[in-house]
Amino acid sequence: MISNGVLDVKQIVNDRIPLDRIIEDGLEKLLVDKTQAKILVKIHD
Repeated sequence: MISNGVLDVKQIVNDRIPLDRIIEDGLEKLLVDKTQAKILVKIHD
C-alpha cells in the first residue's frame, strides 16, 4: 500500500530526530504529547 501510494505515510510522521536525541526528543515527546503518532529516528545524516 505504501509503495503503491495508496497510504500516504507522510501524514502520519510527526517528527524526525537523530539517534542521539531519541530519549529527549523521542520517547519523552511520545509520553507527554498524545497527539504524536510516529517519530522517525535518523540513524545517519
